[in-house]
Amino acid sequence: MGEVQIISATKGKFDITGRDAKKLKVAAYCRVSTDSDEQLNSYNSQVDYYTNLIKNNSDWDFVNVYADFGISGTQVKKRAEFQRMIQDAKNGMIDMIITKSISRFARNTIDTLKYVRELKSIGVAVSFEKENIVTTTENGETLLTILSSLAQGESESISQNTKMGLQMKAKKGELIGFNSCLGYGYDKETGSLYIVEEEAETVRYIFKRYIEGAGCHTIEKELQAKGILTPKGKTNWSGSTISKILGNEKYIGDILTGKTYTIDPITKKRIKNVGQQDRFYLENHHEPIVTREQFEQAKILRHKRSRQYNQGTLRKYNTTYPFSNVMKCKYCGGTVIRRKGTSGKKDRFMWLCNTAAKKGKASCPNCKLIDEDILENSFVQAFNKLCVDNEKIIQEFLENLSKSIEYQEYENEVKALHDKINKAQGKRNQLIDLLLEEKIDKIIYEKKYKKLSDDIDELESELKIAKQDSNMGADFKTRLESFKNIFSHKEPMEKFDGESFRMLIKEVIIGDEAEDGTPLPYTINFIFKTGLKINVTPLFPKAEPPKSPRGEPRTLSAWY
Repeated sequence: MGEVQIISATKGKFDITGRDAKKLKVAAYCRVSTDSDEQLNSYNSQVDYYTNLIKNNSDWDFVNVYADFGISGTQVKKRAEFQRMIQDAKNGMIDMIITKSISRFARNTIDTLKYVRELKSIGVAVSFEKENIVTTTENGETLLTILSSLAQGESESISQNTKMGLQMKAKKGELIGFNSCLGYGYDKETGSLYIVEEEAETVRYIFKRYIEGAGCHTIEKELQAKGILTPKGKTNWSGSTISKILGNEKYIGDILTGKTYTIDPITKKRIKNVGQQDRFYLENHHEPIVTREQFEQAKILRHKRSRQYNQGTLRKYNTTYPFSNVMKCKYCGGTVIRRKGTSGKKDRFMWLCNTAAKKGKASCPNCKLIDEDILENSFVQAFNKLCVDNEKIIQEFLENLSKSIEYQEYENEVKALHDKINKAQGKRNQLIDLLLEEKIDKIIYEKKYKKLSDDIDELESELKIAKQDSNMGADFKTRLESFKNIFSHKEPMEKFDGESFRMLIKEVIIGDEAEDGTPLPYTINFIFKTGLKINVTPLFPKAEPPKSPRGEPRTLSAWY
């Protein structure tokens, strides 16, 4: 065997995307939130600073300084220059974007992650000066894992505030949103429902035929033969659509809110609310289409004909355990579910592929039972690989991030908006005095009064958002401190922490394959919320089926 020759890397010849290039195409992004003289000076200073910074670097080509002024960073979609920058990056005009800090790029951590990932996928780096992060580096990926967990907390906070607002509306009897409902129209100005008579006749026909004994599929065929359109304007009816109409309380003039709820504010996944959350029922909210007697008769018939009623079954959604709803089988793609057994007198919990559990081992032959303790220990290993191997980097990042959060800006913005509202209200009061003293024409008064009132409404909307930002900033700081505590221990994590698992992990894949295709059923792949993957193969993976109190293996199909 000959001697290995080292071919040295050619420094400076390639850009961060791997393309052959002499210089990086570099742009900068800056933003200030208010229109005060102080902020105007800051705005101009940032533009000058980044222009000079890029032009004075011989390895960079200056592209542009994209700058938004007088716009809150909470929602990226409101920033025209930011959106123009993203589009230019997609068009290949930019290799790297420099910005002051994460909070300048987007105060909403969820938006930060979204656009950083989007830019990274097309080879465009983002350099955050304060945090000393370049997103395309290996360290950048690790640190984005932390940001992702913080983003989840932020999203949960927003979701909780929104949920509380909707619940308050529901308690007042207000209709929250409106999906098309056959027989009713929706007046956006008054927020009320009104009967559309032609469609209402179809609803009455459905109830009449069902009470007479016709099944949903029979009614479905009858409606199609008559050429009647579905609630979505289609010609093909289905039995499930008929069933939903028969069970919709709106047709007797009532409304039920909270029928579904969001279980994950990141993915926005919603499930049916069968008692997990509060629901709100209001009678006589609007004019009915059918009588309560007809509705109850149909309800009784539906229960008698329902298989679920006869079997007494009810679908349950389990989000109690940290591993619930995040684990998938590598071999069939099925959900991995929790099962309880006994080992002697002690309960034993294990996880297995749902496909094999329901259809038998032959339906997914490569999957294996995994003991819950093994899953927990494997996550501890993955966590330690993340935080211990990168301890110094993470600690430095957290310190920089803590310093970069501009809490004072939030408070200043709230104060500035309060001052503007008070000023506008003062002008409006002066206008009223002028009218009462007959010193102003009524037409001019009404015009100016409307303008001031519109300005006040707009400022109050901005104030509401600014207050949310301020509260979110304080909440962000609390979560950041919590996260710093997680990574502050020099010793590896010794015991499984379900909260850390939920914060960090997006998905867990049970099982893997070797290069030659050999199944590795006990390999566990942890996928972090930034896409970072860490796989663990337990030292003692095999989990035997739980035994009965007598010592024999259980023969339940769930344990195959």
